[in-house]
Amino acid sequence: MKRLNIWLMLSLAVPALITAGGCAGSTPATGLENTAWELEAYGNASGPAFLIPGTRITLTFDPDLTSGSGSAGCNSYGAHVLVEGSKITFSEIYQTEMYCLDPAGIMDQENSYLELLGAAKTYSLGTDNLTIYCDNAQVLVFNPAAG
Repeated sequence: MKRLNIWLMLSLAVPALITAGGCAGSTPATGLENTAWELEAYGNASGPAFLIPGTRITLTFDPDLTSGSGSAGCNSYGAHVLVEGSKITFSEIYQTEMYCLDPAGIMDQENSYLELLGAAKTYSLGTDNLTIYCDNAQVLVFNPAAG
């Protein structure tokens, strides 16, 4: 009878610990948590384009690394983020719906950025930059955002 009680207690406790994240530190930190970035260049990995002068595109990750948000140049945006090892995906991307005319080309730049963000596959985090690798040899290259 005593063995049955111990078995019953263990069979109830172990799933509860797993569900509650009972193994502290089991999800390794990626270095992206609670960080802010500013896009420097985007597009073809062999020769990415730089931003239109006077525009700023940002990406900020939340502390638990489940979402990212920022400015796409004209509109604000947000997305669900999933990071597994060096893999990264942005899903459920949403944005405000303003239309900006100045500077010329800002809406095309914004659309290209958001399209690439949705095509993200992997990332690398350097000492002074974040590179997100997308489909078709496309990249997003970020620098740490200024204070």
